[in-house]
Amino acid sequence: MLRPNVFYTVKQPLGSKLCGACVAAMAVGRKDIDEEITLTLHDGMPYVRTRHLLEYIGRHGILCGLLLTNRGEVDADMSIDLTWQPFEFPAILVVESQTFKDGKHLIFWDGNNIRDPNPKEPETSDLSEYVVLDIMPLTYIDESKEP
Repeated sequence: MLRPNVFYTVKQPLGSKLCGACVAAMAVGRKDIDEEITLTLHDGMPYVRTRHLLEYIGRHGILCGLLLTNRGEVDADMSIDLTWQPFEFPAILVVESQTFKDGKHLIFWDGNNIRDPNPKEPETSDLSEYVVLDIMPLTYIDESKEP
């Protein structure tokens, strides 16, 4: 799949835990979540499991990778401090939920803007409004080209 030229903010139903389905829709360039996304990702659960999200975007030619930069020393316990600077490549971000205590929430970085599926948030948000826990950079594979 070629990277979409335009990304849309897809909102989850109020009070639901379908942020993962919305982020999947945003990653593939959709304007909404449809039955296919809901059935594929929801799988009878009240939320979307990460593995289902990754399988779904993978079937659409999107790879989820890890792009980390170590700019410091490795500690004795083998831990390192990593930083991530927003860049032009889309990514799925796991953040602390602002709705569910001790919960996690998925948002989408489209390369320019944060798109939060929370229906109470604006179409685009500022990254500084979130506590980022995990970053999953996305790579769009052009399947139309032969090797």
